[in-house]
Amino acid sequence: EYVNDRLDVRDMPFFDIDASTRKYRDPGGHGFFRQSDDIEEMIRQRDLMFMSREFVTRCLMTVCSLKEAAAYQVMMKAHAEGAAVVGTF
Repeated sequence: EYVNDRLDVRDMPFFDIDASTRKYRDPGGHGFFRQSDDIEEMIRQRDLMFMSREFVTRCLMTVCSLKEAAAYQVMMKAHAEGAAVVGTF
């Protein structure tokens, strides 16, 4: 739902985004993004709302075998910059 000319997705159990068609689906139905909406930023914001920092840190520890401090640093870098390198192989 657009509130104050911005799409508001707080308090939604899900918010699906199809970037290729600029469509979204939520519990209230579906719709299209405005041309002025930055889809990639909307996806990033949606992901931040639905994933806790603790969950991401635990996943990095479990899947990538990072120690807690390293996992937290990677999570915070991704949070702040939108992406982070976990490792190079």
